[in-house]
Amino acid sequence: MVAYALGQLGNREATPALLRLLDDPDSHVRENARDALGSVGGPTAVDALLTLAADEDPELRIGGAHVLAKAVDSDPRAAPQLRRKTRRFDSVWTRVWPR
Repeated sequence: MVAYALGQLGNREATPALLRLLDDPDSHVRENARDALGSVGGPTAVDALLTLAADEDPELRIGGAHVLAKAVDSDPRAAPQLRRKTRRFDSVWTRVWPR
């Protein structure tokens, strides 16, 4: 609930607290912190989201990329990463499900 509220405020001063919540044992807290980082945006939040979007765990990777899209206007590094990930997904999808 705290992470969600911090995201709704959209204040970048909340970023350090949200980063700590990414390591919370409760998966719902971690998801809310991830989503809130996307809402808050900024370079530090985008750094964390880029790390999640590159994780080996598919759920973390997809969740990180999804939230990174929310932060695309806050850091110029976000858009190219999303384009790269989309091309990679399209390439895999085309091999699995040819047109």
